Amino acid sequence: MNKLLKYSIEAIVILAILGACYYGITKINPSVTRGNVQNVRITLEIQNQKSDTLGKIAVGDPVTDNAKTTFLGKITEVSKLLPYRIVAEDYKNGKFIQSPVEGYYNREVVVTSEAQVSDKNIMIGETELKVGYVIQLKNEKYVLYSVVTKIDTEK
Repeated sequence: MNKLLKYSIEAIVILAILGACYYGITKINPSVTRGNVQNVRITLEIQNQKSDTLGKIAVGDPVTDNAKTTFLGKITEVSKLLPYRIVAEDYKNGKFIQSPVEGYYNREVVVTSEAQVSDKNIMIGETELKVGYVIQLKNEKYVLYSVVTKIDTEK
């Protein structure tokens, strides 16, 4: 009877350790948590580029996350060129003004893809999406840094 009690306690300890490991992997590390597959629309802003570089972006371009080599999806919308602006100080009047930088522009693009959507995160392959994340978009024509500004899920 003493051996049975000893083995039961060891089994309970092993199950508790396995349970703690499972909790740590799925709850603490959100990149492991997977959700339902849904279509997502990711709005990305590309800043401070010359017009000829931004002119290479076209609807239908397949793009990947260059850092993780994850296919993100296809570009479905491309905005018109917007002037790139910097904040400069007007010493004479004591104010800050937004001043356009000649020859440099911003552009927003929308990428549509399927993603794993859960309560904690949105994942496309190994790329976790959150507003404010910087993603290096890669295509055979360009490699550009972009910032995630909006994520819409389609239900």
